[in-house]
Parts: sequence; structure tokens; C-alpha cells
Amino acid sequence: MKKTSKQKKMRKLSQEERLAAVKNPLVRAFAGRVKRWRQEKRMTLKNIADELDLSVSIVCEWEHGNRFPSVDHLLELSCLMGVPAWTLLRDADKAAPKKSLRRKAR
Repeated sequence: MKKTSKQKKMRKLSQEERLAAVKNPLVRAFAGRVKRWRQEKRMTLKNIADELDLSVSIVCEWEHGNRFPSVDHLLELSCLMGVPAWTLLRDADKAAPKKSLRRKAR
């Protein structure tokens, strides 16, 4: 069975989206936090997958930054981790100085 050009384009688009997600600092930071937390708690990918009723491959893709969880899964994961969901989403670059909204006096 041959794939139509539309199906090929859809597959190519999803691959481009996947590459864009990996480059996104928010996704990379999220992936690193999940992996560090899991390792600190000495949990396996299977433990997390079982707790969230997901496949191991999905959790693995989260940790590699190839996929980002839905809002529902993000909330379930944050409950499992015992942290607010926003802490999983905070900016990756903590060291960067924050721009002041105030104008400098002359």
C-alpha cells in the first residue's frame, strides 16, 4: 500500500516539529528535571509509566525531550513528583539576569 503525498508531508511535518521541540529550551529543561527527579527517587521509567498509566516509551520520550506531555499528564506528573506544575515549566536559564521593567533615571 503506497502512502499518498499528503501522508508523506504529514510525517515530515511531525519530524520537523519533533526537531523544533528538542531545540526548545523549555522542553530540554523539562526533560532534564524529570530525569533528575526520577534518578534521585531511584525510580525506573516503568515505575513512572505505571503510576501515570502510560507506556514506558512515552515517559522515555519526555526525558529525551522528543515529546512534551499533555496538560493532564503534566499535572499528574507534578502530583507524583510532589511539586507544583509551574516548577516543571520554569525558565531553563536561571543564571540569565532578568530585565528590569523600570526605566533608568537620567
